[in-house]
Amino acid sequence: MKKAYILLFIVLIMLVAGFLIYINTDSCKKILTSDERNNCYQDTALKNKDLSICEKITDSTKDSCIWNIARVKNDISICETISVLEDKEWCYHEIAQLNKNPVICDKIISQNAKDKCNECLKGENSSCNVFTP
Repeated sequence: MKKAYILLFIVLIMLVAGFLIYINTDSCKKILTSDERNNCYQDTALKNKDLSICEKITDSTKDSCIWNIARVKNDISICETISVLEDKEWCYHEIAQLNKNPVICDKIISQNAKDKCNECLKGENSSCNVFTP
């Protein structure tokens, strides 16, 4: 019986959390200017670590939103959904730095960006600022 109450409590929390995310995205929908609305979606997506909210963004900041979610979740597979190659490569770069994993640098196509990724991992480049979740 105690397990049933715990399960019910967990389900209730999940429903409330989902409802709160819906309320936040619904309030974004009501913003008239597209820049502010897109910023609202990006903030809400990052706050909730919810990639699906990034899909509501209608301008070039959509990739930025996806990149931020990838960094916060430390998930390279999310980088792969970024449409602009340069942004995708920087996403790979940051995930490689977070994980100290040079194999991730190999996903970068641009040789200059790949070299920088590897240099940063080796501590050979002083301009390696990486977001830490």
